[in-house]
Amino acid sequence: MSGAAGGMRVFMLYRGPFGEQMVNNLVLRGLGACTVGTFELTPELLEEEHPGEELWSRLWEDPSRYVPRSLPRVRCDLLLVLGIHSKLGDLIPPIAERVGARSVLYPIDDRQHAPEGRRAVEEELERRGIHVEFPEPFCSLEESEDPFIAEFCRYFGRPRFRVVKEGGKIRAVEVLRDTPCGSAHAVARRMVGFPCDDPRALKEKLFQEHHNEENENYCLAEMDPLAPYMQEAGDILVDAFFEACGLPTLRDLILRERERGKAEFEYLRRKLVEEERRCETERSIRRVLKELGLEG
Repeated sequence: MSGAAGGMRVFMLYRGPFGEQMVNNLVLRGLGACTVGTFELTPELLEEEHPGEELWSRLWEDPSRYVPRSLPRVRCDLLLVLGIHSKLGDLIPPIAERVGARSVLYPIDDRQHAPEGRRAVEEELERRGIHVEFPEPFCSLEESEDPFIAEFCRYFGRPRFRVVKEGGKIRAVEVLRDTPCGSAHAVARRMVGFPCDDPRALKEKLFQEHHNEENENYCLAEMDPLAPYMQEAGDILVDAFFEACGLPTLRDLILRERERGKAEFEYLRRKLVEEERRCETERSIRRVLKELGLEG
């Protein structure tokens, strides 16, 4: 890797199928040369290393004591935390310090991925001089003032495409920036030959392929109505593809409504989510309003 943080070293903590898919995609599509190690961090591992202890009532009191003894002895610049159990969040500050991390990316794509004491984890990392960001969902990450996370964003985060159209159909798709889970590449392969002159049909096809379990890499984020991370991730991918096709994005539609004097959240939610089904969750509208500085 090159750029502002050229030669940076990356270490990844992960758990389960979600973490495995992330690790595989990140390593194969951009971070392979700078990955110094990966480590599966699970509650079962800690229970094995501390048999008979009241682990879950003591871990938060002295997290450093419970840093896994089997943790590799590596040094990194950027620590990625991918899908670990929420109970293990308190371990991240001492682990980050142990491996020399200067920045931490701790994405939240599921409520079980969010550290139970998120604010405490953030404050403890800051106290140790370690920068941390919690993108929700991971593919909403687009840029950062932190040099190591900014370098990561050159390759992964909010997807970007280049689409070649011919005769009303998609002739070719190039992924300029992949989603961390790899769904952007999986979707791109499925879109060649699909008509691009019907925005509604295009949106439905993109959303279907985004979490199509038959694809090699598909979105694994939570899709509960109370935590619609998958739906928001789908909206993000659709917007990126629409932009590459020269079609109005969610941002364009919201700005158009604002020019008409109708930028209230409830109006936008009803029009864009319920009536037109342009996006799948109101979280997407809130995100765009925040990016535009219109969340009030």
